[in-house]
Amino acid sequence: MAKSRILLVSGLLSYFALMSYSFELLGFSRGAGIAIFVVCMIGGLIDLPIKPTDLYNVSSLKSILFNEQHHLPDSFLLINVGGAIIPSLIALYFLSVSGGFWTGLVMIATCAITCERFAYDKDGEGVTLPIYIPIGLGVLLAYIFAIDGTLIQTAYYVAVLGSFIGGDIIYQSKADGFEASSIGGYGTADGIFCAGSYTALLAGALQWLW
Repeated sequence: MAKSRILLVSGLLSYFALMSYSFELLGFSRGAGIAIFVVCMIGGLIDLPIKPTDLYNVSSLKSILFNEQHHLPDSFLLINVGGAIIPSLIALYFLSVSGGFWTGLVMIATCAITCERFAYDKDGEGVTLPIYIPIGLGVLLAYIFAIDGTLIQTAYYVAVLGSFIGGDIIYQSKADGFEASSIGGYGTADGIFCAGSYTALLAGALQWLW
């Protein structure tokens, strides 16, 4: 039992360190990287409604904001603060300051179209996308087209915005209907957040190697 607890704590600390370091690779200070990760984890507990079709049936604001899925009506679309909003804002910032804005839009569009093709509905979990798709495309496109010195930032915004736009927005808009679901995950920082952080780590490793 003690060993399992030690392994669990070690795993959590390693995950915390890696995710925080991914923000350092993007150019944030160590303190800022830790703060962003903590805010994303806290924000991962909060879902905001963006497409309610039956809002009057939701009994309380708490059931919307804190992921009580069983209180939500059908056809209720939410967006997760830590899993989608914060990573997307960071990605938009890097898109605006990394140079090559129009090239960046083309890379995002390429990633988004590909993510939409590979996205699918998974019962009980909403839209699912293999995480290696945005990660691989983000790093590949950034390696080919990024301006010198912006490989990691470019890979990050391509992966985040590509998975967000293609895997969620475009896919949801084409769906005939959907059950209560959350972009960014119910209480979890899922594909969008992880795609960005893992992409930054992979791009950082490649930059170090080459």
